[in-house]
Amino acid sequence: TLAIHRLVQLSVHSWLEQHNKKTEYEEEALALIASVFPNGEHENKEACESLLPHAKSVLRYKLVSENGRVQRADLLYKVSWFHWRQGRYNLAHEMISETNDLNKKLLSPMDLRTLNSLSLLASVLRDRGKYEAAEELHRQVLEGREKVLGEKHPDTLASINNLAGVLRKLAKYIEGEGLYRRALEGRENVL
Repeated sequence: TLAIHRLVQLSVHSWLEQHNKKTEYEEEALALIASVFPNGEHENKEACESLLPHAKSVLRYKLVSENGRVQRADLLYKVSWFHWRQGRYNLAHEMISETNDLNKKLLSPMDLRTLNSLSLLASVLRDRGKYEAAEELHRQVLEGREKVLGEKHPDTLASINNLAGVLRKLAKYIEGEGLYRRALEGRENVL
C-alpha cells in the first residue's frame, strides 16, 4: 500500500483542476479500479475489502463521458455483488439499482451487462423478501438470456434455476419444480 499525505493530495487535485486534467485522471482511476475489482465471491473477500475504500472514492467522481459512465456501471456492479454476498442487501440494492439504470441508458436491453445487472437486482430483491418483483425481473433476464445466449448456455440455465427459487418462495411449486427439472437436465447435458 501507499500513503499520500492529505496536503499533497489536495495540491495534486488543485494542479489537475488548474490544468484541466482532473476529469481525465478521474476516469483513468475509475477504469483502473473497475478492471482490478474482482467479483464478490467468497474467495475474493480479502481483495474486495482492500479495494473497497478505493472503489468508494472513485465512485464519488462526476463523470461526463459515456465510457466513464460505462466504467462506473461496471464497478458498481462488482461492488454491489460483493455487498450482496456479504449480506449488505440495502447497500447492494442501492448500487445495483444505479447500475441497472446506467446500463439501460447506455447499453442495449439485450446487452449481457444489462442482463447481468438485472439478474443481480432480482437476486437482491429476492434476498430482501420482495419475491413478486424478483420473479418479474428473473423472467425478463431468462427471456433475454434465451434470446442472446441460447437455451443451453450456463448463464441461461442459472436464470432458470434463479426463477425456480423465487417461485418456490412464492409457493408456486408446480411451475418451480418444472423449472428446477429443466435447469438440472440442461446442466447435466451441458456441464
